[in-house]
Amino acid sequence: MPLLYPPALDPDALAGSPLPDLTADGLVLRTWRDDDAPAVRAAYADPATQRWHARRLDSDDEALDLVRAWRDAWAAGTGASWAVDDPELGMVGRVAVKIGSAGDGTGVLAYWTAPEARGRGVSARAVRAVARWAFATGFHRLEVEHSTGNPASCRVAEKAGFPAEGTRRGSARHADGWHDMHVHALLAPDSIAVAPAPDADVSDAPAACDDSDGPVALDASEASATPDVLADHAPGPDVLDSGEPAGWDGSGLLAVPSAEALAARPRLRRRG
Repeated sequence: MPLLYPPALDPDALAGSPLPDLTADGLVLRTWRDDDAPAVRAAYADPATQRWHARRLDSDDEALDLVRAWRDAWAAGTGASWAVDDPELGMVGRVAVKIGSAGDGTGVLAYWTAPEARGRGVSARAVRAVARWAFATGFHRLEVEHSTGNPASCRVAEKAGFPAEGTRRGSARHADGWHDMHVHALLAPDSIAVAPAPDADVSDAPAACDDSDGPVALDASEASATPDVLADHAPGPDVLDSGEPAGWDGSGLLAVPSAEALAARPRLRRRG
């Protein structure tokens, strides 16, 4: 039964090209390699990673299988996954976008940062890089979903320019039961106006995901986590890796105006 409109994305066409690297304000997002497996296993030994991703890795072989699934899934046309490299620390995280609906051009983002690299804005920078790739590629809507008990992930989404939209009640299961999940989303037409400049710092602002009664306290297992901890419920092993379209220079998020430029804009006055 054919659609009455052309699909926004052609996963087969995307998968027909190799995965290009992305740049992310000093970071490099690249294809996963077999030798990343030990670092991935170490990252999943972290209590916060296990808490929010509801998964652990018990051997290097399991980690290798996961790394290969992330890398090889690109050919299946279901999404994209990158290893995040820091010039000093090496592989420090993962960022991925899973195609939710090729016809509608929707994608779901997920990310985590290794404990030794938290506090450096790794996840926010990586999410911005993937967002600019995704919108240039043809995505219309990108979402981030995280537990209401994970305000650190909320701050990453906001710092990357994704405003909060609402709550899905009891929509994701963790080791301690069902969690309500907050949803952040960014649309391609809104990305220039909504997303902050790459150097913007919103970590001190009240998070949109915080309860109206005050900030959400971090759980014990997350007590040492910074705003870069991770987004939970990352796409599974079937997630793909993709890259930057030809000619994309990797700078900024779709020509986002600077904080100074935004401050200089005239403000509307309310009448009455």
